Amino acid sequence: MKAVSKITASVALAGIITIAGIIIFPPCFANNTKDTTVAVVGQNVLPPVNPVKVLIIYYSHSGRTKEVAEIIAQQTSGTLYRIETVKDYSSISVFHALSAKKELESGNLPELATVIPDISGYDLIIIGSPVWRHTVATPVVSFLAQCDFGGKPVAAYATNKGNVGSFFTLFEEKVRNARLLPGEEFHNNLSGKDELSQKISKWLNNLTSESALQAEQTSE
Repeated sequence: MKAVSKITASVALAGIITIAGIIIFPPCFANNTKDTTVAVVGQNVLPPVNPVKVLIIYYSHSGRTKEVAEIIAQQTSGTLYRIETVKDYSSISVFHALSAKKELESGNLPELATVIPDISGYDLIIIGSPVWRHTVATPVVSFLAQCDFGGKPVAAYATNKGNVGSFFTLFEEKVRNARLLPGEEFHNNLSGKDELSQKISKWLNNLTSESALQAEQTSE
C-alpha cells in the first residue's frame, strides 16, 4: 500500500526560494497509529514571503493526474498524498467509468486503502481527480466524504480527455467545511510537459493570490 509519493529535487538559489525538509503527517484519527514521512524539495512558484505549505491529494488511474500532482509538488515544495482503493480499478479497464457511475448513483462508494492524512499543518489543499463520466472520480468522492477540511482553502483540478461536465459542481457539493478556491482543468491534449507546467504555474499563482485575499478578508 503506497499512499504517499516521495519527490526530491535540488534547485539553485538564483532568485528562487526553495523549501526543503521532512514533513511528517500523522493519521487523522486517534485510533490509527501509522505515520508516513515525506521529503519534498522543488522549485517554488509561491511568494517567498510567508511561504505556503501545500498538500496535494490526488487519485490517478492512467497516470495523468499523478503527473500533474508531481509538477505541482515541484513548483510548490508541496507534499504528495495518493488516494488508493481496495478495489482495483485497473482491472476494469474501459468499463471503470460505467462502474463508477453506478457507484455514484447508488452511494456505494469505493473503500479506501489509504489512511486519511492529517491536514492541520497545511495552508493550502489541492485535490486532483480524473474526470469519470463527466464528473469527479468516485475514489475522490469517497475521500471527500471522510475528510473535514476545517475551513482551510481547497482547490480542485481535473484531468480529462473530453470535457469536465459537472466535475466542479459535484466537487463543491461534496467537499466539507472548506474555503473553495478556483479550480482548473488539464486536458490531455496539452502539447507536452512545458505547456502543462506553464498552465499549472499560472493557476498556482492565481490560487495563492486568491488564498491570500480570502485570508485577509477573514481576519478583518
